[in-house]
Amino acid sequence: RDVERSRGLGDVYKRQLMLSALNELGSFYRGRSYYEASYAAFMKAKEILDDRGETRGVPYATLLINLAGTKRLAKDYSGAKSLYDEAMEILTEAGEKESYAYLSCLNNLSILYQEMERPKEAAAALEEALARLMKVSDRFEERAITCCNLGILYAGMDQDDEALRAYKMAKSSYEACPEEGRVHYGAVLNGLGSLYTKKGQYDLALRHFEDAADWVCLLYTSPSPRDLSTS
Repeated sequence: RDVERSRGLGDVYKRQLMLSALNELGSFYRGRSYYEASYAAFMKAKEILDDRGETRGVPYATLLINLAGTKRLAKDYSGAKSLYDEAMEILTEAGEKESYAYLSCLNNLSILYQEMERPKEAAAALEEALARLMKVSDRFEERAITCCNLGILYAGMDQDDEALRAYKMAKSSYEACPEEGRVHYGAVLNGLGSLYTKKGQYDLALRHFEDAADWVCLLYTSPSPRDLSTS
């Protein structure tokens, strides 16, 4: 009996190892734009889960998100959309709507809509992601990145008040992060400067542009333009 149990555990380990390898392989090929090879690797992983009847949990939904990402990059937008929808349905059934996988799906769905030139739907996906992130007190960096992307979207649609709201939320969220977690902080400051310029609030615009320049210089450890102008 112990031998049979050991064999069973060995089979489980081999299957998990194969799934991990296929997922890594799919991501590797996708990163190099070999989309057919990427899709084939992810499909082999899907077949393993299908054969085991493991088709309703987070691992399966994550695999569908990976498959959708490959289809999106290959410009198969309808195929990608179907896979994202299926993944979200599985995660909803599993009670995982606040999980990283569900939020990742919303963010990827937003990118898909942007590539399909459907900015309103792209913004709606990010707004849903933000609403879920707001329920979690310590995910400031993810909240900030989501708000930054929303600001860019709204600014592109000339919805300046919505863009300003999103950028302000991104700024306050970044300022709750340690400095090393402030990805795109300079872009947020620059976006605010552009909006204030458009509104004719030039003093505010200048302050944000200078802060953006200082932040970028801090990242690259070079003198600030503001320091150079006064030297």
